[in-house]
Amino acid sequence: QPQRLVPGSPVRHLFTAFEFTYLVITSAYAAELYDYLTIPRTTKPINSVVDLAESNIIWMTDHEVWVFGIMHAEDSNIRKAASNFRAYPTPELIKLSESDVPYGLGIERMAGGHYTELPYITEKFINKSRVMRDNYYVSPLVVNMQKGSPYANRLNDIIGRMENGGLYYAWEADCVRKYLNYTKQLDMQWSTRPIKYPPKILNVADLEGAFLLYFIGTALAVGFFFLELYFERGLKLKNSFLNPTPKWFDEYLMGEKGSNG
Repeated sequence: QPQRLVPGSPVRHLFTAFEFTYLVITSAYAAELYDYLTIPRTTKPINSVVDLAESNIIWMTDHEVWVFGIMHAEDSNIRKAASNFRAYPTPELIKLSESDVPYGLGIERMAGGHYTELPYITEKFINKSRVMRDNYYVSPLVVNMQKGSPYANRLNDIIGRMENGGLYYAWEADCVRKYLNYTKQLDMQWSTRPIKYPPKILNVADLEGAFLLYFIGTALAVGFFFLELYFERGLKLKNSFLNPTPKWFDEYLMGEKGSNG
């Protein structure tokens, strides 16, 4: 504040008002910035069965067969996560998954990292969700043959060679490209990538709460100021009716009477 301003001048009051305004704006900006830097904007991702059990999130599919083999598992985390399972019809699953309430949906991941397309896995749900990094449980595919079949060893040898040669993954990728929605496949695979959020640029909308409080306080102060002026004026008017002559005039008259006496 300038030191050469005359005390009580309007310019001095103007500078003081600007100082208070500057203080309010900078305090509001600093508070919003601290809030943005200290409070996390995202929740901890669910990457394992332990995370799924600790989150207590409700996860759903269209049939109870998804948890038949794990309801009585020895792992307490698997049992706890299985207790949060729900089965609903497909229309109900779509409605719940696209709502604002966080839900999880069961999905089958194939050996090559691709996913089966289920009717309740919509693009809207994929855009706001991420796939769990670890598998909940693994269910291998088996081939049943007649006991004592002479082809069992030969079949096992062929299956082992196909696995070692990577034919399963090549066939899986080829079928996915031909018969499934590859855009959905990429979205689900990329959902586990870490997201780098750009720097936050604060604008007037982020400070509107502080400005609102400031203007409300200013309006109340101005209102009380005019109320004081109104009551003070009414008090002066009341005193003028009760005592119409000023005090100095009464004293003057009393002095005149004393001198005449």
